[in-house]
Amino acid sequence: MGDAAALVIGLTGVGLSWVLAGAQWWRARRSVAGISVLTWSVFLALNATWAVYGLGVGNPYLVANGVGAALFNVALLWEVEPRRQRGLLVVGVSAVVTVAAAWVGYGLSWQPVAAWCLGLAIFLRWPQILRLVRSFDIAGVSLVTWAVAATNNLVWVLIAIQRNDPWLVVVNVTLTVSSLVLVVLCLWRRSTMREGTLSR
Repeated sequence: MGDAAALVIGLTGVGLSWVLAGAQWWRARRSVAGISVLTWSVFLALNATWAVYGLGVGNPYLVANGVGAALFNVALLWEVEPRRQRGLLVVGVSAVVTVAAAWVGYGLSWQPVAAWCLGLAIFLRWPQILRLVRSFDIAGVSLVTWAVAATNNLVWVLIAIQRNDPWLVVVNVTLTVSSLVLVVLCLWRRSTMREGTLSR
């Protein structure tokens, strides 16, 4: 892969991540229904940790992605969680996690930090998935957002392959699959609501 192609793919990954996080924040300003605070709290910790990991392994795309998306995550949580003390607690915990990741990475190895990101990625979508399974309320969940998220994660798989980072590959494959699960759940909930409306 040439340098120009790698640059385009990298910037595409960063841009899509920012657009997704920003769009979800903007959506939360209008309606917070269906949005899982836990999901986006974990997403904040993941993005902040990825930024630190990117610094450590020399991946500028991860740094830009992590910092930008984390800032949007903070803004979103501020909208979703009106009780500011809880919102500050989430941000504070994420900051502690990020500092701990930096300490482990620079002091020991970046492998445990990457493994921690994988654990966060596996857990990340499950609160939102469970919320969709249990509730018919999908007002705060955008089908387009999760479809674009799956596409974005596939772009990050390409970035990871280009930079020869197997951890980044595994994390983004995990996120791609879980994003597709959310897309299927959204379609299922929409069809269920439509059938319920027609049967009345």
